[in-house]
Amino acid sequence: ETELFDLVITDSQLPSGSGGEVARAARKRHVPVILSTGWPPRASQSRDVDFVLAKPSTMTQFLALIHLALQKASSSAGRGSRE
Repeated sequence: ETELFDLVITDSQLPSGSGGEVARAARKRHVPVILSTGWPPRASQSRDVDFVLAKPSTMTQFLALIHLALQKASSSAGRGSRE
């Protein structure tokens, strides 16, 4: 059984992989991705993510990106792009 997600939030560096790998997997499912990073995102990660949240960031910035990403997911779902 496959679980559906409305949004993926990941860090650029993970203990067993990268945020870029997570973003590529989410992109295949048409799920918006927020990448949180203290580093400039690599070009390959940039095309797989919808939003980049640079660290340090405020809660207001974080919540604003979540809001935008969920709006994007909602409008995409309305056009039938989510599977």
